[in-house]
Amino acid sequence: ILIIRPPVLLLHGLFAHGKDWNTCRNFLATSDYYKDFQVYNPDYLNDVSFAQNTFVVPTCINDIYKKCISNNFSFGKIDIVTHSMGGLVSRTYFKSPFFKAAFNFFSASSFEELSISA
Repeated sequence: ILIIRPPVLLLHGLFAHGKDWNTCRNFLATSDYYKDFQVYNPDYLNDVSFAQNTFVVPTCINDIYKKCISNNFSFGKIDIVTHSMGGLVSRTYFKSPFFKAAFNFFSASSFEELSISA
């Protein structure tokens, strides 16, 4: 059995883009601790409401899940690193009724969130 770290989802802030996390993403993905498919820095709209971005998090989690499964890895937890609006987007999702309905096999403790502010 090979035990690996949980995947990492990097969510950008207002007026930023997924590529703004590239340095962090590349550092993690080339370290001895993560595989490339475990680190995800999506780009999403930052000029719409948080409610409109509610599905960013579950979509990303699903994408990470598919990548992990296709590489013969599984996970029961995901780490989410956010900046500014990214934290609000993820919290909006976790507080929504969609969270329990869509991912009822996950508990709130399955996600670790670190929010970074400048």
